[in-house]
This record gives sequence, C-alpha cells and structure tokens, in this order.
Amino acid sequence: MKKILVIIIILNSIPNFGQIDKIDSIQRIVFKRANDNLKMSKIDVDYPEIERSYLERAYISYYFCHQKNPENEIGQISLKKSDSLKNIIVANLLRNIQGVWKLKSTGTNWGINSNDKTSEIDKILIVSDGKIEFYDENKKSKKRTLIKTENIKFLENIKYRGPTTSELIFSDNQFWSIGFNKSKDIVYFTNTGEFLENGEVSEFVCGNSQMIYERIK
Repeated sequence: MKKILVIIIILNSIPNFGQIDKIDSIQRIVFKRANDNLKMSKIDVDYPEIERSYLERAYISYYFCHQKNPENEIGQISLKKSDSLKNIIVANLLRNIQGVWKLKSTGTNWGINSNDKTSEIDKILIVSDGKIEFYDENKKSKKRTLIKTENIKFLENIKYRGPTTSELIFSDNQFWSIGFNKSKDIVYFTNTGEFLENGEVSEFVCGNSQMIYERIK
C-alpha cells in the first residue's frame, strides 16, 4: 500500500514539474526582453506619440517577470529592477508635467475636436508642488478663476489589471493616464477607469474621454 501511495505522489508531481519548467521558460524569455528594452532606453531612439517608451516597456517586462515566479533568482532581480525603473519613470513624468498648459482639444480616443475658438474662456492647467490646478482664463482680461485643485496621486498597481506608472487618480475616483508627445510640449489626459462605490474597478477600454493640452510656459 505504501508503494502505491509513493507511485501516486510521484505521478501527480510530474505535471507540476512540467508546469514549473514552462513558467520558468516564459520568465527567461520575458527577462531577456526586459533587458533588451532597458538597453534600448539608453539610446536616443524615436517612437510614435503616446507609444510606451523603452524604459516603460522594460519596467512592464520586469514586473511580469517577477509575477511569473517571485521566488527564484530572476524573479528577485526583476522585482528590484521594476521598482527602480518605476521610480525613474514617475520622476520623469513629474518633471515633464510641471508648468502651465492650455486646453487645445477634447474628445475621445475615437475622435478629437478642436476647441471652440469663439469662446471667451481658455481652460488652463498649472502643475506644480505636487498638485494640478484647473483654471478658467478670460481671453481678454487674462483673469484666472480657480475651478478645482487635484493632488497628484499615482494609481497603484491593481491585481489582474497590469502595471501602471502614468495613471493619476483624482478625488472623484476617476483614473487619468498621462502621456506626452516626443518634444513634451503636448500632454494627453485619457480617462482609463474609475473606482466604483463598492470598491471594484470599472475599466474604460474604448471611447475614452481625452483632453489634450499644449504647453504655454
């Protein structure tokens, strides 16, 4: 009877070994991709507007690499690298978004409309000291009226949703992804989701509201 139990245990463990090997194989592939992207991030390469930079791609790959197997050596290295890269990416975003911005156009990721040029008001953003201030500015008098203030609070990674380094969460629980063009004189605010009253996440995947601002200072 003991021999039968030993055989059953051995047979049941065989698929597990195969599964672990498969996971480790995928992890090694993703780890190599992460290293390649990290190398590319040190080269001044061009990439389309709003597309993820090589630094962000490296971060995401290291993040998933750690998720595949957090216990082995590659997983531990990946955790350190992903944490370090996230800090760099967030610091870059905070530096790039500082300044004064004017609303250029609004719409969704299905289509953007230019601002009404007949309007007497410009929509202005002032970003500094960890906060975003929204103003209405009279075009003639240049007088600004503060509409609201949002503290810059980054959305933490949410299980089953994937890693994030560029999403802010506002006081109304809306998520806004921040992106720039290459010259960093255009910033894109894209509404990507929200926390519902029950604490669950509602993700917006199409028809996302979008605001595009141009730097004026």
